Amino acid sequence: MFALAFFFIGVIAYMDRANISYIAKQMMDDLGMTKPQFGLLASFFSLGYALMQVPSGMLAEKFGPRKMITIALVWWSAFTILTGMIKNHGLIYLVRFLFGVGEGANVPF
Repeated sequence: MFALAFFFIGVIAYMDRANISYIAKQMMDDLGMTKPQFGLLASFFSLGYALMQVPSGMLAEKFGPRKMITIALVWWSAFTILTGMIKNHGLIYLVRFLFGVGEGANVPF
């Protein structure tokens, strides 16, 4: 059961990472972004994701994988919601970075 839950969490995580590409045109129009600016969103996400890999593993050892994955799910869900609420493109870089931090903790073990 635990493995099945992690499988579905992984599927949701990958879908969540990719969903921004489906609304790229509308998001660029809405926020007044250029293609290079939109491309930076992936870089900010990847930076947060990469920086959290080692710390999340250490935290999972300390607190356990179940608690860590729960925190990661809540964290990245909150920043997914915030992504849709952003009204200027400057703030979305921070939100995507923090979203990456949450996703980086997704599979810390």
